[in-house]
Amino acid sequence: MAKLTPFFLLFLVTLNLLISKGVAEGPQEVNEQVSGNDDDIIFEPLPSPLLSEKGDKESIIIIEDSNVNETTEVDDVPDVNQEYTRCMETIIQHEGYEEELCPYNRYGAPGIPGLHGLPGIPGLPGRKGDAGDCEDCVQDDDMYVPNMKQCAWNMYNFALSVGPVQTCSFIKKKKSTVLMVEWHGATRLKCSQTESCCSRWYFLFDGTECLDPQPIDAIIFLSTADEVLNFYKTMSIVGSCRGLSAGVHDVTLWVGECNGGYERGLVRTGWNSSSRIIIRELPYH
Repeated sequence: MAKLTPFFLLFLVTLNLLISKGVAEGPQEVNEQVSGNDDDIIFEPLPSPLLSEKGDKESIIIIEDSNVNETTEVDDVPDVNQEYTRCMETIIQHEGYEEELCPYNRYGAPGIPGLHGLPGIPGLPGRKGDAGDCEDCVQDDDMYVPNMKQCAWNMYNFALSVGPVQTCSFIKKKKSTVLMVEWHGATRLKCSQTESCCSRWYFLFDGTECLDPQPIDAIIFLSTADEVLNFYKTMSIVGSCRGLSAGVHDVTLWVGECNGGYERGLVRTGWNSSSRIIIRELPYH
């Protein structure tokens, strides 16, 4: 191969630079020629429709055209929210529609319900109410004015071994109160047989023994029978009875047999002295 001289190499480099510059400047000349021709049509993208709001409602759309010197206003644009509501009402009234067919409003699809909030701050204490009425309630003043009655007899000497001894009627004012009853007097017991004997004295309220809390009674028991033994004793029977209604009640002291099948003895109640029944109406809490 022939040896290249330095001058020839310089020529080739210069030619290569000229060619490269011509290729780069070619498209710019074409663009300048196209832009310089007034008869050619300029294709430019139309601007996006501008949205003008009146209050919170999208009501007017302004469209600008670069080729037309006019501004077009479009009124009565359908509200997307109203369209979605109307579509959903149609789905509810008529079966067969699907919710996916309804356009979502501008706020998007309905969200998932949120969690319950925390309890609020407790309110202020309420106004104190007026005092109520209670017919059976015991007032504080009633505790200092007790309802009491006493029935007394002198030389009563009741000789029957079974039956009512003395009765005292009492007017109970309140249903919620209790009756405190007492009997005080002299008693006598003597066995009529060779075996032991027993007699019992107890209170009846309108012919029935008290059950709340327990019967109110007392007994005298002799373990041996002796014609000479004639037992006299001063006795006090005291107790309270709950659950009695307001009104008149007959409180009776009764004498009779003891529990356990013991033989009755010869009895005297209120012998040779005074005897009494005392009744008190007391508050119960």
